[in-house]
Amino acid sequence: MAISSKNIGINPYRSVGSGKKHQLSNRILRSNNQQTVKLGLQKKGFNVVGVDFSKVALAEAENRAKLLVGRVNYKKFNISRQWPVNKGSQDYILDFMTSHLLTLPKLRVYLDEAFRVLKPDGRLILYTLDRSQDTQAQKLLHECPGPVSEPNTYVMPGMGHLERALTEKEIPQYYAPFKLESCELIPRPTRFGNEIFDKYYWFAVLKK
Repeated sequence: MAISSKNIGINPYRSVGSGKKHQLSNRILRSNNQQTVKLGLQKKGFNVVGVDFSKVALAEAENRAKLLVGRVNYKKFNISRQWPVNKGSQDYILDFMTSHLLTLPKLRVYLDEAFRVLKPDGRLILYTLDRSQDTQAQKLLHECPGPVSEPNTYVMPGMGHLERALTEKEIPQYYAPFKLESCELIPRPTRFGNEIFDKYYWFAVLKK
């Protein structure tokens, strides 16, 4: 079955439809720790590995995982460094709002490691920021641009970190050597402070 936003992911898409005893790496963000619970991958035959560099985030995720049917393993490591994961051992890597925070040198390390640990027919499933339709991202890129060495980034007001927003054409350029297999633009209203913005995100499947 083809992977799409209808059968895997986060709101507005929910359950994963297939997969038997696959290895899957899924980064669990501190702000998104409910994701493993909502996806229910471990109940569908996946061996799920949750990754974060924050002990606090991992502890919270492990507490949530106690309520799950099936096992979720959690590992603490930084995705912009070498991963403690065997070469060619993973079927899928879920990157939900993660690598858009990486600088280009760190993104290069991340992609090299992702390519290394995936099986020959593995997939990198990417959920990331758009700028082609997202007017808030366009405004931030204009008003709060990142350094020249980090194109298509802005400095997040009040937080200080860089975020990268891409067009569909740029995704395979930034995520080479992966090849873009499919790409969907997902509208999703998002609250920032007291305002709600019409945010847009890419759901992209990249093959090794």
